[in-house]
Amino acid sequence: MFGDVGTAEQNATLKPAEAAATERPLKVLLIEHDEAFARALSGTLDQARETVGAVVTVPALEMAIARLAQETFDVVILEFFLPDGAGLLNIALLKERAPRVPIIVVGAADDEAIAV
Repeated sequence: MFGDVGTAEQNATLKPAEAAATERPLKVLLIEHDEAFARALSGTLDQARETVGAVVTVPALEMAIARLAQETFDVVILEFFLPDGAGLLNIALLKERAPRVPIIVVGAADDEAIAV
């Protein structure tokens, strides 16, 4: 569907715009319980159509773990303060299901000790 990405040697000779065109859009799992913030963040990601192909939003950690068991994602955006979550332990729980998927943690915190 998206074509062959090619070898590192082939991609090294491509111009930046050509190299970007050979990569498939990212599939993002957004874990956010605040519906308004989830819509805003999803809308922002939608503006990056060339990079982000799909955003799947779930409001709870349990639902995210279930989705990771069923689907493959390229990146996870995780709200730090989920009602069913456990702060930093959320990262470890998600990494058990998808160890190679990068996780971006978002959330308002006024304690530098928990900043990631």
